[in-house]
Amino acid sequence: MATNDVETFLRERGFSDKIMEIFAANGVDTTEVLNSIDESDLKEFGLNFGERRKLALAIDGRKVEAVSSTHAVDGSQEASAGGTALSQISNTAGNNTASQGFQVAEIMKGDPKGKDIIQQLEGRNVSGQELVSLRKLVVKILTKHLTEKAGDLYPRTQEKEAMAKALVTEFPCFKDRTPGCKGYELFFSEGEGFIEWRLKTMRQSAKRAGGPSNTSQLKKKTKNDTDDNETEQCSAEVLEQMEWLKYHPPTRENSSQIKANLKATFFYRRSKLVKEAPSITNQLAEMPRFRDSPDLINFEFDMLNPGCGSKMLVKWNPYFRPKLTQLSEEAARFNDLDVFKFLLKKLPTVTAKGFKSKGYDVFSFIMQRRQTGTDVEAFAKTKDVIYAQPFILALGDENGNPTEYFIIVDNTSIPGGTNAVEAFDRLYKVHYVFNVHFAKPVLTFFNFFDGLVYGVSKNIRPTVRELYSQMMQEPQQKEA
Repeated sequence: MATNDVETFLRERGFSDKIMEIFAANGVDTTEVLNSIDESDLKEFGLNFGERRKLALAIDGRKVEAVSSTHAVDGSQEASAGGTALSQISNTAGNNTASQGFQVAEIMKGDPKGKDIIQQLEGRNVSGQELVSLRKLVVKILTKHLTEKAGDLYPRTQEKEAMAKALVTEFPCFKDRTPGCKGYELFFSEGEGFIEWRLKTMRQSAKRAGGPSNTSQLKKKTKNDTDDNETEQCSAEVLEQMEWLKYHPPTRENSSQIKANLKATFFYRRSKLVKEAPSITNQLAEMPRFRDSPDLINFEFDMLNPGCGSKMLVKWNPYFRPKLTQLSEEAARFNDLDVFKFLLKKLPTVTAKGFKSKGYDVFSFIMQRRQTGTDVEAFAKTKDVIYAQPFILALGDENGNPTEYFIIVDNTSIPGGTNAVEAFDRLYKVHYVFNVHFAKPVLTFFNFFDGLVYGVSKNIRPTVRELYSQMMQEPQQKEA
């Protein structure tokens, strides 16, 4: 941007001359400065709440437009590069795979089902459940070849990675389109992926059948979760700041002091939380500000994961929601709750103990609905014990959209925002702020948000990667 482009940006969106003068007076005249502004900065400019929100939304919208256009370019390049599902391997790629002995097309042709798969993929675009079914068969055939070549059920890491690369080179339709990936991670990366999963299944089958197994190779590598020797020391000043936070409800005058004390006590509080693992109820008793001023949950989350806090509200509606709904024929009538339910349906669930036998709805681990006027605190105290992790309680008419949202934590509640997206954003962040695990039945669902939406984790599950790749494909035109 030139020095006058910020003014143009503001003028095009209907902001007053007063706002432009304030931006100019504070040196906001470049892309970098404009993109770095958040609501706390705008508050320091002396703007009122409405002006801050309008500006923040406009600036965030500008960022989304840039991100969406980048994804669109990437997607079109991938589509043109892929052409049909089956493509010729380039000379360079062919030499690389040949050095590992993995000519995928030849391996597939050596299997009766493999020949059929090649015929199904050749000359046509395949997507959706058909692509998933074909992927499973391809993995079975190639993993079988891997084990035969290795002579056991433990092929080397280099071989598994080479096979994954050769697979997506031969069949671009299976490419992992997760941002930042090289394309093969869906099948193998750092001990995860569909090839590794298939190998684990084969080992378990061999073990049940009494076949040979090397238990030392079955042991998982464990991360060293021990903290550094240095521990956060509790000074008299930190204790004083903690005490102040506990007994000073938020007001317009002390909001800056509350945030300053949260920052000052951050490392001590997080260290104590990990070490003592108190319940959320006990945490709220010591830090009631997270309940009476739930926006501070966003503030704490931003300190834990810098730069990730606004991603859900910025990226969901303009980018992720339309990409998801294009996978459903009923998308035209979807509201936000329908989209969350649809996403959950597209991903595998993990069975919790006693879950199936009691007939629980999986979505109830994310959100439950009750009539307007429900006693929220009474509901929290009498909920089923299987709901140990936080979830959303939405109140409203049975056939209409909810009008109130609460986050149920332990035996109490926290205000959940004004709409379903805000409520889910707060639900997600509550898990990090209070250091609690996601509910087991919806682990993969939350992994979608962990890795793709918020970017908090790089450990994205293969089934999530596969869904994202489906989202990135251009929707097929219906035949007349």
